[in-house]
Amino acid sequence: MIENIESNTSVVGHPKFDYVYSNYDEKNYNKKYIIYAPHHSFNKDSFLHFGTFDWNGKYILKWAKSHPELNWVFKPHPQLKSILLEKEFMTENEVEQYYKDWADLGIYYGDGNYFDLFKNSTCLITDFGSFLTEYFPTKNPVIHLRNPEGTDYTINHKIIMNTYYDVWNITQLQSSLEDILIKGNDPKQEERLSLLNKLKIGKENSSNKIINELRNDLKFKIIITYGTFDVLHYGHINLLKRARSLGNYLIVGLSTDEFNLSKHKKSFYSYEQRKIILEACKYVDLVIPEQSWEQKISDIKKYQVDIFTMGSDWINKFDYLKSYCEVVYLERTLNVCSTKTKEYLKNRLKLNVQK
Repeated sequence: MIENIESNTSVVGHPKFDYVYSNYDEKNYNKKYIIYAPHHSFNKDSFLHFGTFDWNGKYILKWAKSHPELNWVFKPHPQLKSILLEKEFMTENEVEQYYKDWADLGIYYGDGNYFDLFKNSTCLITDFGSFLTEYFPTKNPVIHLRNPEGTDYTINHKIIMNTYYDVWNITQLQSSLEDILIKGNDPKQEERLSLLNKLKIGKENSSNKIINELRNDLKFKIIITYGTFDVLHYGHINLLKRARSLGNYLIVGLSTDEFNLSKHKKSFYSYEQRKIILEACKYVDLVIPEQSWEQKISDIKKYQVDIFTMGSDWINKFDYLKSYCEVVYLERTLNVCSTKTKEYLKNRLKLNVQK
């Protein structure tokens, strides 16, 4: 089925789940809850018509009450209660009693942050459109409550939804509840795991995927260089200009005063002063502190650098970075030197003091 994904579509997952799945530790989750998450769009005036509460809401509560050995979570759409009252599907007392029954049976979950709830569950029963894809990385089965009048899903949604269990009526719902929740059957599990693996959802940071897609489409390249850049002169400017011309965004790792001291160097200007001067240069997009020789690899990964560049006096010294990005050595400007410039400035200062 994955071959049917539209050619102009890239699968990136859900960025809001990045922090959950990147820090996920299986042993911290018992995966014990069954989540019932009804949508509000079951009334005839709804635009989406995803909701199915009108034909299954009361039945699922009744079935859950008959199986108190299971751990239940009721996670309704925030608008469900108001729709039930507005469309007179239930009286106010009936609505309050319905919500109270779920709270007495298990957990009524009204919080908007449902990340841990998903990961601490065994199954999701829902007609909630967004939950159908957001729940997918949990690897758990989904009983998909269907509305025949519902808005059609995209082909990419359907690929994921085909690994779930569709129910269109009470008979199918009863059968799925018994088969999945009581007998523990999940015949579509392998299909779900295979698709999850192919899409690589949960394995890679979704936010980074989006950034990389945009960068590829725009042919956007990030460059990084390092140095002390003390007493900025036209040689530095020339180097920065050529570095920036290699791509679209130039990051400068600026040696801190402490790092310079470890190299037995002392700057004429402080780190903060040098940073201000560099940031004023139109070729520089971002200045970060260089605190050690070893940070280059982590910087390249963090900022997703495409090109590392240094002056030709460092030629071959950073070839080990070629495993992480392109490495370019730029010819330095002749007849200009920071050391001579600083000596000149110091001599001028001495003359001014003497005068």
